[in-house]
Amino acid sequence: MPHETPEQIAYARRIMACKDFVPLWLRFTLFALLIVVFQFTGGVYMAAVVHMAGSMSWVNSDVMMAGYTGLVGMTMLFPVQFRVLFRFENRTVLMVSLTVGILAAIICMYCQNIVIVCIVNYIAGVFKMAGTFFCITNIQLRISATRDMAYFYPFLYTIILTCIQLTGICTGYCVWYFGDWQSMHLMVVALLAVAMLVVHITMRRHYRMGPFIPFYALDYLGCLLWSGFLICALFIFLYGDQYEWWTSKYIWQATWLGFAFLALAIWRAATIRHPFIDLRTFVQKNFVNISILFVSYCMMNAVANDVQIFLTDRVMGADFLHTTNVNWWTIAGILCGTASSFVMLAKRHWRPKWVATLGFASFTAYVVMLYFLVDPTTELWMLRLPLWLRGYGNALLYVVLAYALARNVPFLFYFQALCAVGFIRTGVGTPVCSGILEHFLHQEQSRSFMELASNLNLDAIGHNLATMTGALHQQSFLVAMKETYGLVALIGVATIALVLASDYRGTYKAVYPKLPELWRIVKKRAAG
Repeated sequence: MPHETPEQIAYARRIMACKDFVPLWLRFTLFALLIVVFQFTGGVYMAAVVHMAGSMSWVNSDVMMAGYTGLVGMTMLFPVQFRVLFRFENRTVLMVSLTVGILAAIICMYCQNIVIVCIVNYIAGVFKMAGTFFCITNIQLRISATRDMAYFYPFLYTIILTCIQLTGICTGYCVWYFGDWQSMHLMVVALLAVAMLVVHITMRRHYRMGPFIPFYALDYLGCLLWSGFLICALFIFLYGDQYEWWTSKYIWQATWLGFAFLALAIWRAATIRHPFIDLRTFVQKNFVNISILFVSYCMMNAVANDVQIFLTDRVMGADFLHTTNVNWWTIAGILCGTASSFVMLAKRHWRPKWVATLGFASFTAYVVMLYFLVDPTTELWMLRLPLWLRGYGNALLYVVLAYALARNVPFLFYFQALCAVGFIRTGVGTPVCSGILEHFLHQEQSRSFMELASNLNLDAIGHNLATMTGALHQQSFLVAMKETYGLVALIGVATIALVLASDYRGTYKAVYPKLPELWRIVKKRAAG
């Protein structure tokens, strides 16, 4: 294939997936809005975990399991995204992805079989990522004519991270004002139906981004083995407290099954020509360091997702609506963070280590501030600055770590590396870290309760024993929360030291290849 000429780039920048009657100014906006729609797609919304579990007669872990299974499905598409791009037509993928989103939302509204709900969410996650990727690919040259990731990632994560927060806020509003969690699903179904109508009217038929490459030499079994390993890890850490960890046969069965899936996945990757994830991916420069940073990020994010809920609900006594409203400050932080990352990486050309240092420093400051706010007298407005810092650090870290990965891993392994770090970032990292922190919190609460109770004079308490026991539980919980925040703050400080001691500049340009070169890479890999 010939190299791209300036005329071909200008032609692609016109976003030719749209029909001719669609104005040029509207085409970019149309695909950006479709990305937003796909980010709202999902059969399970974890912001309504308590309400969904109650109406379905499930436990909270069931709902969380279904939600995280959808994230695993999203992660599993990374290594084969360009194979899908060169196999299917643009309009077909968008229509099918929107249809799957509608079916997933409807099934999860009424199905009470948690296994079926998990499978449906896994499939919905795959198509959610497919639809998002096709939209992004169509507008990429409008974002950066040179396909520079320093321009691309701030735009992408502005939409994705903001939509994650907006999804939780919208779910909270639907539950509060309409009284049931199904109203969120109905709203999303209506939104997806409108999107289908728009795609049907505005998108060109039989349009494909590049030459046709059939689906051969794909490791479907490897995908299932890696997925099985991740789902077993999810089960262990989401249901660990419920089944009392490894005193339960179910946790042991999931453990042995997970190890079996992992061993088979590694053996298959080492013995076949086209593995789902090439084992050479794991030995690329700085891959291990970046993975460690993602683990640290997930540990700090687990504090934001789980322990913060304990603070607002059990300590501050805030209701569901006010807890939801305060997340607007997180969105403000995200918008500032992605804008800052664009200026730092694209305009000022900062080294990734300095941007990552600032991101972890912001997250650590958030944790330290919450450490001092663990008190029954704390009011909800006091969380505004910490939540802004959380959003700011979150945005910086998402952008800079993905950018650093592109600088250190050659493009041949880049999307496999994204999948591998996705095991941590969007797969099992957050639930595993959440399980560890919640276990630590409960252990510290038990230890603190015993220490406080041992110093009481029971004869002097008399008939106030019940009141004193309640006060002991509250005080021991506050102490345990401070211990948890203190531990995570130390992890943040250690991570900052690790970042400062490392170099993430890399040897590769953080850009996508041009379309002809990309097609040759994908075709060569498919042919072996």
